Amino acid sequence: IMSMYRYLTKLLTHIRVAVAHGQMPEHELENVMLGFLKRDGFYSAVVEAGIETPARSAAQEETRTVSLRVEPGPKVRVHSVSITGNQGIPEERISRQMLTRRGGFLSLFGRGLLKEPVLKDDVAAIRGLYLANGYLSARVAPPAVALSADGTSADVTILIEDEGPQSRIGAVVIEGEAPGVRPSRWIDRLP
Repeated sequence: IMSMYRYLTKLLTHIRVAVAHGQMPEHELENVMLGFLKRDGFYSAVVEAGIETPARSAAQEETRTVSLRVEPGPKVRVHSVSITGNQGIPEERISRQMLTRRGGFLSLFGRGLLKEPVLKDDVAAIRGLYLANGYLSARVAPPAVALSADGTSADVTILIEDEGPQSRIGAVVIEGEAPGVRPSRWIDRLP
């Protein structure tokens, strides 16, 4: 199965391929299907998997029937994104790190859809932004998503739980000498 998966992903680079089979636990089958749906903006999708192993005689090969009940629901568009708890880095700077955004004109082409994997990547990007700016202990909570009554739009809130202190480099000291390298040359290059 895995060799066929690798073959298909190399051959068909423009499509997504995942592996699901009757030897997997039901919750893993559900997660594979949910992954496909949530990447396409079906944020509130529900998947239920079932595996049946019919009775067989000793001469028969074991077979399993995998059934998936899928309720994709509507595609969910981002109505708003808000960032709270930030003090050291402005909201508009944090927003630029995120791919999750309100739709607008380009929403016809899939922009503005709420995609769970992208939202997870956004949290990691925000954490990276804080690290790059010296906030070594910053904590970003998992996003809070509030769906509209009809389930077609969502308000996303990102909470910066704690920025922590900002670390700064106080001084750089170069001691010793390396053949052919002048210490002043390295100090001149520091910002």
